[in-house]
Amino acid sequence: MAEKRDRGADVTGEEARAGRAPAGTEQAVAAPAEGKAAAPERGIVDSVIGVRDTGADPADDGSRVELTVEEDRTRLVLQSALLLVLNIALLGLAFVSWVAANVTGNVVLLIVIIFVLTAVWFCSRRMGRLFGKFFGKLPVMLFRERDLVIYEKADRKKALVVPYAKVKGYKVIRQGSSLRLLLWGDWVEHPSGVYYVGINRPFMKGTLDTVSDEIAGRMRAHRVKVRKK
Repeated sequence: MAEKRDRGADVTGEEARAGRAPAGTEQAVAAPAEGKAAAPERGIVDSVIGVRDTGADPADDGSRVELTVEEDRTRLVLQSALLLVLNIALLGLAFVSWVAANVTGNVVLLIVIIFVLTAVWFCSRRMGRLFGKFFGKLPVMLFRERDLVIYEKADRKKALVVPYAKVKGYKVIRQGSSLRLLLWGDWVEHPSGVYYVGINRPFMKGTLDTVSDEIAGRMRAHRVKVRKK
């Protein structure tokens, strides 16, 4: 019996020196604790700069919302409807061009069809985004206690969350019936180094000055500086 124990001890020692767990323990080491889900992995860049593209609606994490910048719902509906009409007209043009190309054999008409279908694709993407924001009741952005939530896309789960500490500067520019909110920071991927948030309100022009003042107030409260240039 002593010999068997010594051999077992030798095997265990060899496994330890090889960096392996003793036989029969691999599963216990690899498996997470019962009832606990494994923590999701975060990208290296996201971990470093503190900016994330969330996997769930960030408005549901319990953080207090200080300011909500809403979309102009009338604009969303009218632009979506116009794009829908445009798409129908373009598809009709593509069909007529296809019929004419079959009858006449004109190759130029086939090129026209390609360009028309490309335009339909772009218009459909834009229309889907506008309809998605309207039916999803998405705002332009949220100002919360510790961060900004920007709904650039129609999917709530793809909102961009940026901590105030990562915003190096901001600037609000009034242009007719819209506001341009420019943000600077190391998290910006655009070559210009500026992240643009458009607040378009052709049917709510009277609210733009108030929105501009409220944005400035939130930024000032969180010590985000105005960019002069």
